[in-house]
Amino acid sequence: MTNPTDALDDDTLAALEAEFGDVEAGVAACVQLWFGLENPEEMLEAMTE
Repeated sequence: MTNPTDALDDDTLAALEAEFGDVEAGVAACVQLWFGLENPEEMLEAMTE
């Protein structure tokens, strides 16, 4: 599985970050909420390997 933000081209990612802030941090926060994880970064790293 790839990082969800990898599928976005640079312009789209820049537009989303301008609108909503750090998209990757938002993805990590969603993963943490969904799975109740203490350290969502570890799961995201495992998912992207």
